[in-house]
Amino acid sequence: MTESQVKEIIIRTLKLSSETSTVEFKDARGGFPKDAWKTISSFSHRPGGGYIVFGVKEDRADGKTQFVPAGISDTATIQEKMGDLCNTNMSVVIRPEYFFFEIENIQVLVAYIPECPDQFKPCYYKPVGMPNGAFVRDGNTDRKITDEEMRRFLDSAKLSKFDTSRAPDTVLEDLSIE
Repeated sequence: MTESQVKEIIIRTLKLSSETSTVEFKDARGGFPKDAWKTISSFSHRPGGGYIVFGVKEDRADGKTQFVPAGISDTATIQEKMGDLCNTNMSVVIRPEYFFFEIENIQVLVAYIPECPDQFKPCYYKPVGMPNGAFVRDGNTDRKITDEEMRRFLDSAKLSKFDTSRAPDTVLEDLSIE
């Protein structure tokens, strides 16, 4: 996706006054959000991945929830901490794609989290372990995976099908009777 396409998705989501199955807002004015790993895990399980937008706060005025750009204090540090989390604390290395732009003259950072390949699911937060560190996206929230979802991920992993899969670049005639 191009930066302008990503920006359009984020602006449309802000107008909804709700997070979505593909967009999560994080208020990063006080630094890197400690619960970002939950969203990384959930988007890594979602077909097509999802976007974490750092620098948008939740405002609950007049009984209504609204999301408004609030900016981030240190873009470089947020990006570094995000990269460190994705590279060292997740069970699978996730390579986010970053987008920087202004919304209403306020700088935000968007991290696109790609879907994790099936053979590495579930993707979980290593310090907490599995299943407590594995989440899925459920509407506009991150939800801990159920035991059944965990079994489904493990059953679908190609690593568990090693003995029944054909070796690459081989044909049946390559096998000997012995």
